Amino acid sequence: MLLRSLQRLFSLERRQFSSYLYQKHMASGLMSGRRRASEYGLQLKRTFSVVHGSLDWLFPEAREYVIEKAKLCQPDHIHVCDGSDEENASLVELMIRNGMLKKITSDKYENCYLALTDKRDIARVERKTYICMEKEEDAVPTVRFGSKAFLGNWMSIESMDFQMNRIRFPSSMIGRTMYVIPFSMGPVGSPLAKYGLELTDSPYVVASMRIMTRMGKKVLDHLMQSDDKHFIRSLHSIGRSLGMLSTWPCDPDSTLIAHFPERNEICSYGSGYGGNSLLGKKCFALRIASSLAQKEMWLAEHMLVSQCVPPICCSLHVEICLYLCLSLGVILSHGLCTDSWYH
Repeated sequence: MLLRSLQRLFSLERRQFSSYLYQKHMASGLMSGRRRASEYGLQLKRTFSVVHGSLDWLFPEAREYVIEKAKLCQPDHIHVCDGSDEENASLVELMIRNGMLKKITSDKYENCYLALTDKRDIARVERKTYICMEKEEDAVPTVRFGSKAFLGNWMSIESMDFQMNRIRFPSSMIGRTMYVIPFSMGPVGSPLAKYGLELTDSPYVVASMRIMTRMGKKVLDHLMQSDDKHFIRSLHSIGRSLGMLSTWPCDPDSTLIAHFPERNEICSYGSGYGGNSLLGKKCFALRIASSLAQKEMWLAEHMLVSQCVPPICCSLHVEICLYLCLSLGVILSHGLCTDSWYH
C-alpha cells in the first residue's frame, strides 16, 4: 500500500503534487488555528455581510473584483471605505483596543500613535518581490546564462497565480473583515491622477492609506461618472497570523509580493509592514507605474525636486534635488546655490 501511494505521488505533475500537499496539510489541522479542511476548502461557499458602506458604490468592474476575491479569501465581513473622519476614528479605536496601536499621550505628539511590529515582518524583502510578465526580459535585466540578476526577480504568471490563488490567499481572511480601499494617486479628477482599489484585512493599512493617498467614496463617485474606469487591482492579506506578536498578525515565512504589469494587478501576502502592505506606495507608484509610463509615454521615478525661496523678494534661491535612496535608508541631497544665503 505504501509503494502504491508513493507511485501515485510521483506520477503527479509538479503543480498537482504541490496542491496535493497543501490539501493534506490543511486536512491535518496544521494550518493557523488548527481548523478543519472543510473550513479552508477552496470551494467553500459563504455569505459576506457588508458592515460599512455598500457594494452599490462600486462600478461593475470593481464590484466583480471584490466579489471574486471575497470568494477566494473568505472574510466574515466586507467594509467599503468612505474615507471619513468618523471611519478613521473608529478604526484607530479598534486598533487601540486590539493592542496594535498605543496612543502617545505627550502634548508634543498630538494625534500620534505607536505601532510595534513583529521583528520578522520587515521591509526591503527584495528576494520575495517578483515581477510577473509573459517574457522574463520584459521584467528584469537580461544577464549572462548561468548568472543571477540582482535588479529584480521574475516568475511566470502561471506559477505566481498558483502560489497566490492556490496556496496563500484561499481562506486567508476567515474571522476578519475585508476592507475595500478606493484610492487616487494624485488629485481626484486630475488628468494625471491614477486610481487603485486595494482589498486588505488590516485596519492599519486602511488608516495609513488614508494618510498617503486620496482615499474614500469620492474616488468611487468620480470613477462611476467617468468614461475611463481604469484602475489598478490590489489584493493584500496579513496571512494566517503566524507571527510572534499577537498584536501584529503576519505570516513572515510565507511573505510574497507579486506585480502583474500586463493585467494591472498587485498581490501581497504575509506582511503588514510599509510598502509590503500599502500597495499604493512602492508596488503601484514605482513598479506598476514604470510599466504604465512606458505604455503612456511619461516618466515614473522616485525623485523629489524642491525650490527654497527666502521670505524677501529677491533673486536668492536654492534648488535642492533629493534622491530618496530607500534601499539604504538615507537621503542624498545636492544643492545649487546662487548666493551666500544658502550658506
